[in-house]
Amino acid sequence: MYVKLFSTLISVGQDGNDFGEEFEDYKLNNTPLVTVYVKPVVGTLDLKFEPELHHVKCLVQRCFEKIIEVNQKLPRIDSLLFPGMSVVHKNDLGIF
Repeated sequence: MYVKLFSTLISVGQDGNDFGEEFEDYKLNNTPLVTVYVKPVVGTLDLKFEPELHHVKCLVQRCFEKIIEVNQKLPRIDSLLFPGMSVVHKNDLGIF
């Protein structure tokens, strides 16, 4: 039984990952997330950031939180590759 299961697991990837097309990395990343302007405060050694740095930090944090939220709703690749198998995940064990 284990040999048959192992054979099934290996045969899934026998064709590799060549999809027959050129992969285009960063195809949609043409615009910056935010533009920060830095201006000197006249008569001091201080700099003024527009928008303020804590606003930029909050923006980036919200973006990462949204990415994580959306990705948690996606099906796991192992559940798509092996629909009949019960797989133990790190989250189930409280490790991650």
